Amino acid sequence: MFTRDELLESIAQEISICKHLHSKLDGHSDDYQLGPEMRTTLELMRYLSWCGSGPADALINNDWSVVQGYQETAATMTAADFPKHLDNQFSRLEELLKPISDADFQTREAAFPWGGSATLGRALVNTTYAFLSAYRYQLFCHAKASGNSTMSTHNAWLGMDKPEEVTG
Repeated sequence: MFTRDELLESIAQEISICKHLHSKLDGHSDDYQLGPEMRTTLELMRYLSWCGSGPADALINNDWSVVQGYQETAATMTAADFPKHLDNQFSRLEELLKPISDADFQTREAAFPWGGSATLGRALVNTTYAFLSAYRYQLFCHAKASGNSTMSTHNAWLGMDKPEEVTG
């Protein structure tokens, strides 16, 4: 099982990749959708700006109503503000997680809004980390499908451009 610090390191990597992917958007893709009834790029960024901290706050404080406040804050975010909101999200996650001991991660029960529960550590991995990871990859798909054909899996998984190949 992840320790608290390992979880924070993994979350920091996801947020770093999201910021890198944001730099690959052309500024004209805010309204781009992968398909009908799917989020626009801007809607996706708004969700990514809180999908880690909202569930973490709810799980730690056993109050899923807090998510509404995160949604309301994100509703007016512009694409240009996305990196700042990601930084704020990580600061909030550090604030929420630092007081939690590794023992609490492994033994304290946390309830999901859809029913059921898990240890706090597992619940955080299955929500906060999983949501950031999954929707980070969707942001990659938005950037690539909306016109950035130079992107590769390096961008999606490492948060960097593919290094140029050295010959001879």
